[in-house]
Amino acid sequence: MAQSGIELFFASFGSVKLSRDAPVLVFGFECQDDPSVAKYFPEMEARRKSIDKIAFKGDEMVTLQSILRDGKTYHAGLVYIPYPWRRKKEIRTASLNFLREVFCGVNLAVRRLKDEKFEKFFLVLPDRFSPQNVKDKEHREYLYYFVRMVVEAIIYSDSSCDDYKNKNDKASKLKEVTFLFFGKEDKAVDGFFKKAINDGEIAGSYLAKTRRLIEAPPNIQTPLNFVLSVLGDGVNIRSSDEWQEITMSPNLTAHLLLGKSALKSHGFELINAVNQGSRSEPCLLRIHYKPNTGRQKRIRKIVLVGKGVVFDTGGHDIKGTGYYDNMHFDMAGAATSMAIPFMAEEFNLPVEVITITPIVQNMIGSNSILPGSILRAYGGKTVKIVNTDCEGRLILAEAIAFGERKFKPDAIISVGTLSDLKDLGPDFLKVGYVGRGNRRKIEISEKMSSEKVFLMPEIENFNRVDMMHISSDSDLLNDIPSAYHTSPFVFLHNFFERETSWFFVDISAIFEADAKEYGAGPGFGQRFIWHLVQQYV
Repeated sequence: MAQSGIELFFASFGSVKLSRDAPVLVFGFECQDDPSVAKYFPEMEARRKSIDKIAFKGDEMVTLQSILRDGKTYHAGLVYIPYPWRRKKEIRTASLNFLREVFCGVNLAVRRLKDEKFEKFFLVLPDRFSPQNVKDKEHREYLYYFVRMVVEAIIYSDSSCDDYKNKNDKASKLKEVTFLFFGKEDKAVDGFFKKAINDGEIAGSYLAKTRRLIEAPPNIQTPLNFVLSVLGDGVNIRSSDEWQEITMSPNLTAHLLLGKSALKSHGFELINAVNQGSRSEPCLLRIHYKPNTGRQKRIRKIVLVGKGVVFDTGGHDIKGTGYYDNMHFDMAGAATSMAIPFMAEEFNLPVEVITITPIVQNMIGSNSILPGSILRAYGGKTVKIVNTDCEGRLILAEAIAFGERKFKPDAIISVGTLSDLKDLGPDFLKVGYVGRGNRRKIEISEKMSSEKVFLMPEIENFNRVDMMHISSDSDLLNDIPSAYHTSPFVFLHNFFERETSWFFVDISAIFEADAKEYGAGPGFGQRFIWHLVQQYV
């Protein structure tokens, strides 16, 4: 059984028989005829044409119906892919908008099938993505990313967190999916599908694990329980002021600081301060992936730091009623970044990857940190707490300072939910950078991941915002009256001691009410970060 729990197969369309317990899904592209679908599934082609005529499309994106073949009734469904641009009537298969529509469509289709209690289905590749129509390297690449994206969407959709539902109310779990293509099987086709499906399954499985970590309810997801979820069952964790080392595999090692005493003894005053109002102990977890390679050239080293606030009340600057929807998602940066070293091991990536995640609860109580407090951060800078609800930048600041000083990496990638993105749209990553050549890396990652980027100006352009963070009685203020969208980026830049390349990735889009509809739910940003790391091979 594959690690996703779903068996994934591929076969030519003519080599399989339809089954009454396995629906057949076909794709329909807006206003685009598909000769093979029209020939073998005329009902679906007719349905696609009828949806084309609807001005404002909604629930029609995935439709299920019965079809009659040789006197027998089977289940079939249409996954309708609309034009990514309302005014531009064109389906561009190389467009990241197109692949995002594919991800969303497949995600919705799988949910519908699971709700109907189906455990397996056939998925027919569109004619344009059949191997017989792939003539060159460029088109093979399009097909690879299409199949991989579909696999990721299937596994992601099957991972929904329904552990706490009544058994009878749970959706079914998928057991088997078969990709059908038009054309003949041969060795080249066999090798192609094996790679696309295998790569999609690995990436999709870690996307699903990230989703489950993020969606775990806040009464379950304490800082320590988050650590145990990442490290796995049977890990022996003890009370100690020293780093605890846990060997996970020959290439993966974890180190943990558990509790306020341990964090204090190592100089992490900001992390402790954020967690001060909680009954749960704070943690600082790092996972180190060291590749085994025979390469003579130097292996590059990347440090990822992820914001891990398992629940955020805002502290004394309390959020208030109406602002707690999905506040347990505030550890999404930690969950997302934690997946990367495990993926690196799966893909045998020749890049050294260290993920550092502070895990806390920002609660309100008699011990909560007070506004106006002045604290000394790891590395020596003092910070005045202007706003206790600007806690994410505090814990990331110490993780950045520690990661840069200890590991001297080629680049640091910070990941967190730091400022509301609703003005930018429900499916954008907000990304900033420091370092030559990094803008190009961001553009490549955006294209390869199909995760859209809102690129911030270079850090030098925020000189006035930087000056506003200076206080008369401390080195820095943790918040300023304006520059809401840029303040976290500018504040964190103050904690670098060297001119280290830096990528600032804000994944706050996951909080938007319609994020899942746009493919920006829990796990959003993980593909983008993975493709950033890959560029350091």
